[in-house]
Amino acid sequence: KLWYMIKAYITMLFIVPCYDIIHFHTVPGRSITMQMPVFLYSLLWRKKTIIHIHVGNQLLGHKDDSMFKYVLNNATKVVVLANVLKDLMKEHYNIDAEVLYNPIEEHPPRDKSKIEKKVFFAAYLTQNKGYDTLLRAFKEVVVKHPVWELVLAGSGETENAKKLINELGIENNVEQHLWLNKEQMSEFYQKVSIYCIASKQEGFPMAFLEAASYGVPIVTTPVGGIVDVIEDEKNCMIFGFDNHVELADKINKLIENSEIYNTISKNLILLTIEKFSLDAINKELYNIYNNL
Repeated sequence: KLWYMIKAYITMLFIVPCYDIIHFHTVPGRSITMQMPVFLYSLLWRKKTIIHIHVGNQLLGHKDDSMFKYVLNNATKVVVLANVLKDLMKEHYNIDAEVLYNPIEEHPPRDKSKIEKKVFFAAYLTQNKGYDTLLRAFKEVVVKHPVWELVLAGSGETENAKKLINELGIENNVEQHLWLNKEQMSEFYQKVSIYCIASKQEGFPMAFLEAASYGVPIVTTPVGGIVDVIEDEKNCMIFGFDNHVELADKINKLIENSEIYNTISKNLILLTIEKFSLDAINKELYNIYNNL
């Protein structure tokens, strides 16, 4: 890894002078530290710089980070993932940021005959991701809907998850996987009924856009940048942080109410086409570059 980093820095010495705009995709902390030599070199060559920040409410934990604040204050433009994060950047860092959503590709309609009675959750398993909240909620779901299953995918606290699954007595209703590649994720999106996001902190979770692009109804916390676009019972079901009782109620409502289920599925597809298509985001990015 050290050798790759050294090669990258050497390559940077020759590449940076050839471009007008240097666009950094970063997060506070280690990423900023590793990119600092490139940023300083870009300033030396008087290049226009964009700092594109890929975190959300985690920004509040870096208000005293002098390196992060130096980069923000010396960049030509700061870009964030959502309007709520733009407001946060202004309030806590006095930075007028630009908003650029992540894009997502469109997908053909799912074959409804192949959709299974499964709830899907994919993330690196940590307390922040709320997998324990989902497991406790799913125990309540199984009481009313015993044939339903939960697909829990991701590395991280897998043993803790397995232990909780056994303690809750839902081992026959939970299908546990480690990390899934893009093709495997696509296969699950094609066949699951519901996707769940239970996080406490996020930027703009790509899982939301991925599930939405397939028309998979989403049950989610009001986390990070997705608060820009989510509407309860219109394009998702919203539940409170760490509230497994409310989460169980929302999942049960989607299972039991086909009208709400179909409305959310349809509106999620429309949302990704109107706001998050590659064409739409490319036009916005072009405008950002053109107005530096």
